Amino acid sequence: MKSVAQKRQILLYPSTSKLHTAYKSLISDPPKGYKFISQQGSYKQTVINYLRNYNIIRKLYALFIKLFKSTKLLEFAETTKEKEEVDLVFSTGYIYNGKKPWVLHILDNPYCLTGYNYNLFINNKSKIESILLSKNCKIIMCANESSIEL
Repeated sequence: MKSVAQKRQILLYPSTSKLHTAYKSLISDPPKGYKFISQQGSYKQTVINYLRNYNIIRKLYALFIKLFKSTKLLEFAETTKEKEEVDLVFSTGYIYNGKKPWVLHILDNPYCLTGYNYNLFINNKSKIESILLSKNCKIIMCANESSIEL
């Protein structure tokens, strides 16, 4: 158990070089007794973000998803390292498959869990459901009611 003087550390997931504005205040003004940690994106993520600027790469990615109906590329892109001192992982719209307790925050819609691809979401719904029902997933928070209905 943490002493009163120690802050509980919460890792923002995934690691990123750009944090969505909805989460910036968590780092700059966290609730009392908590400290949010944001890791820099990995080299692999930097390359992927760069490649997303090219239309041909986006089309190849869409073709891959259409043919294989797999989330493997999304899983490959994420490389956030677990830190021992972290008490909780706060996932910003991504499935966390690590060993730490975690919460999921869905900012806009549940399809974000599969890169905003509806067909991929439907094809992997049972896999997603089993991960979200795991003992490590502590809560799912939705920013709007339309997310809850899905």
